[in-house]
Amino acid sequence: MVELSVNKFIEYIKRMSYGHFIAFFMILAIILSEVLIIIQSYILHDEIRTELLIVGFVTPAIDALIIAIVIGLVLVKLKEREAQLSEAEQYLRLSQKHGGIGTWQLDLITNSEVWSEVITQQLGFPDLAEPTWDDFVATIHPDDREHVFKEVDLNIGKDKTLDVEYRIIDTQGKMRWMRSIGKAHFDPAGRPITMQGTIQEITKQKHAEQEIENLAYYDPLTHLPNRRLMIDRIQHAMATRARSGNEAVLLFLDIDHFKMLNDTLGHDMGDVLLQQVAERLTNSIREVDTVSRFGGDEFVVLLEGLSAQPIEAAAQAEAIAKKILYSISMPYQLGSHNYTSSTSIGITLFDEHHSEVKDLLKQADIALYQAKHDGRNAVRFFDPQMQKSITARAEFEKELNQAIEQQQFQLYYQVQVDDSRRPQGAEALIRWLHPQRGLISPLDFIPLAEKNGAILTIGQWVLDTACEQLNVWEQDPVTRDLTLSVNVSAKQFHQASFISDFMLTIQQHGINPARLKLELTESLLQDDIEDTIAKMTTLAEIGIQFSLDDFGTGYSSLQYIKRLPLYQLKIDKSFIDDLVTDSNDQTIVRTIIAMAHSLGLSVIAEGIETEAQQQLLLTKGCTHYQGYLFGKPVPIDEFEALIKKG
Repeated sequence: MVELSVNKFIEYIKRMSYGHFIAFFMILAIILSEVLIIIQSYILHDEIRTELLIVGFVTPAIDALIIAIVIGLVLVKLKEREAQLSEAEQYLRLSQKHGGIGTWQLDLITNSEVWSEVITQQLGFPDLAEPTWDDFVATIHPDDREHVFKEVDLNIGKDKTLDVEYRIIDTQGKMRWMRSIGKAHFDPAGRPITMQGTIQEITKQKHAEQEIENLAYYDPLTHLPNRRLMIDRIQHAMATRARSGNEAVLLFLDIDHFKMLNDTLGHDMGDVLLQQVAERLTNSIREVDTVSRFGGDEFVVLLEGLSAQPIEAAAQAEAIAKKILYSISMPYQLGSHNYTSSTSIGITLFDEHHSEVKDLLKQADIALYQAKHDGRNAVRFFDPQMQKSITARAEFEKELNQAIEQQQFQLYYQVQVDDSRRPQGAEALIRWLHPQRGLISPLDFIPLAEKNGAILTIGQWVLDTACEQLNVWEQDPVTRDLTLSVNVSAKQFHQASFISDFMLTIQQHGINPARLKLELTESLLQDDIEDTIAKMTTLAEIGIQFSLDDFGTGYSSLQYIKRLPLYQLKIDKSFIDDLVTDSNDQTIVRTIIAMAHSLGLSVIAEGIETEAQQQLLLTKGCTHYQGYLFGKPVPIDEFEALIKKG
């Protein structure tokens, strides 16, 4: 019975908290002490002297016993607490292991780290005996390191809790998302000395977030941006256009007769077609552009960074739209079915008047309706005037290609004379003899030829025709000393095969190269000047003369001009028109002439129409002229008649 009571008492003691335990034994000690005092008083009162000796020995013994009991029970309690802590620590470790949570500590003085087993065994970090901060950084994805550095520095500097998400490349080379949470600890002087925290993989969470974003912003069937995301990108494009000035364009399109496909082959095949159309659209645009599915069979394409000139931007947009038309029209394989389709496209350009996306979409949709109304499988612009201009340009380009095939070009010749008005040569100027439009100036078609590459074919035809004419002149005593100037475009001159093609042309016609003068514009000096110098030097060595055309209107660096094997500078007509009345033009012309003479170059002025202009040029040292005063550009028969007439 006594043993049972003692056991109950011990169990009761174990269940006590530390505070209750200490308070209990302090009260117990006080009660026992009071009991001893009463006993001693009683013994003294009865003057039992013989018992005093006994009490004198017993009292300290009882005190010691009480103290021993208290210490023993305290030790029992501490042992029990230690066991509880150990059990709690094991439970925490087990929980972290199951939860994939690792712990870490960074020594900010030595850069050494301590990683828990979870970090190396579960999270894919290398199992190192003594890991360091550098070892940790090496695992972070290169694109995320700067972000992690910034967050760590912010935490240390402002005593905030670190909470950062980043990617790592684990020991198997796999990319995984991690989240680290930690806090810095400081010494008494306020200096950070360590940082401790946890790390947990959040790859699944990130994938879930991405899936949610995909559902919100992307079409689940085609994986293209949906209406919501496209509207956001259009708004962004409007702001970008306002800053840069570069045009942006919307293409609104749908699939012709799509409902018929769904009704005949079923919606499953319709979905397959939509997926293939989405892929073809993506392959038809540039990286900076966006294609989206608006719903059903409707797609919207956003083109950005086009030319700042509306006409040029419209032409660029039309080129991409035609590429889309062609791509969509190619055959499809829908299961066991061969299928052909087409699309209609409406186009509208951004402009400063549009403040809302819905206006642009409405205009593109109206243009799409027009494309369908005009027979489908077509492209239409919202602006009727723009559509008219684009159509006219396309027709003009088509006619230019026909002109090359049908040789509708002709060279006209404008005489060049000296100060005695004796013919020294001529400049060959191309003209287009259009069967319906009549004579077309090069100012109207050469810029287009430069852009579409037709200038290479046209330029070679000019060289061939000019060399053929020089060969004829060399057979006639009246014309054999004349030089012939030919304009060469920068695009043609910078062709890798220009020198070999030119040499072959000279050989085929058997002309004296010294009678051929190539007129180059200042724009030629803007690209690859070393290549330009090398090519000019090669041709100069066989006797070809070079004249720098339109001098003073473009980019000319004296540093380069002095290195070019030039024969002549040609003063542009814009400085001649008001030469007699404009003192500024007079100063410019005088400077050009003086500079040319100082470099040992000849000078010729173009665009001379009056005697006063010629006389003023003569007084300033210019002795070679070209202009209506001496003769307009004329066909070869009229030119030769003029020469022979003297």
